[in-house]
Amino acid sequence: PKLGKLNIDEIEKAAVVRLIDNIAKTAPVMANRTQGLLSHFFNWAVGRGHITINPTLSIPKAIKEIPRQRVLSLADMRTIYFSANDLSPANKLFVQLLLLTGQRAGVIAKLTQGEWHADHLEIAGNRNKSGQRILVPLPHEAQEKLANVEYPDGPFLVSTPHGLKAISGFSKLKKKIDLLSGVTNWRFHDIRRGIATHL
Repeated sequence: PKLGKLNIDEIEKAAVVRLIDNIAKTAPVMANRTQGLLSHFFNWAVGRGHITINPTLSIPKAIKEIPRQRVLSLADMRTIYFSANDLSPANKLFVQLLLLTGQRAGVIAKLTQGEWHADHLEIAGNRNKSGQRILVPLPHEAQEKLANVEYPDGPFLVSTPHGLKAISGFSKLKKKIDLLSGVTNWRFHDIRRGIATHL
């Protein structure tokens, strides 16, 4: 919104710096993300001949981000898995499928009936970060859990309103799991990292 009313060739580096600095005052990580998206867009614009120079070049990042190193132990993951038994059916399925498949939260949350094939999941490229189609083998326990899902009204398997809408509200769900399991200082993506590490 701050730049959208300007013609693309009117956007100067100083305007981008002001925008990034203003965002960084309250949300430095978001400032980095905004800068990255702008850089990507302006590179495209240069490539298409709309402008000759990317105005985001050489702008330092608002903050140096440190990659998360949290690796959940097998005991932590086991505790989270069984604690999910006290959640609603959809949330229980979501958490336990994360632990049984090692997939990203966004992939499991929007899992559809068409992506489930008895002993594996088939996820299209537009549904995962790599952009490539992936086949995910399902352990027997995951197969049983999916076989017991009955949502005839809509496509989503991990859903509360009869398959019509994928689950959401992950931060509230995470707080519930923390209370139930006693495991803290983790994120849903840490499950994927933990599984990859232990495998």
